[in-house]
Amino acid sequence: MITYNECLKKLVDLGKESGYITFKQINDILPSSPFFLDKVDDIIFDLSQDGIEIIDETEKRITKGGAAIR
Repeated sequence: MITYNECLKKLVDLGKESGYITFKQINDILPSSPFFLDKVDDIIFDLSQDGIEIIDETEKRITKGGAAIR
């Protein structure tokens, strides 16, 4: 079973690569277990502390040169 820290690392790596992460990406990576459902707020807090912007899928724009165009 994947740990909290492993999930967080995947999300941080993904967020740093694109400059943001979507709620859909968070949902796709987190296992659907009661433990992780209780940790969603912690994960969002930890990602924001790492400077990763969390956006809704509808806000996602085509990227150019690794930076999001808004």
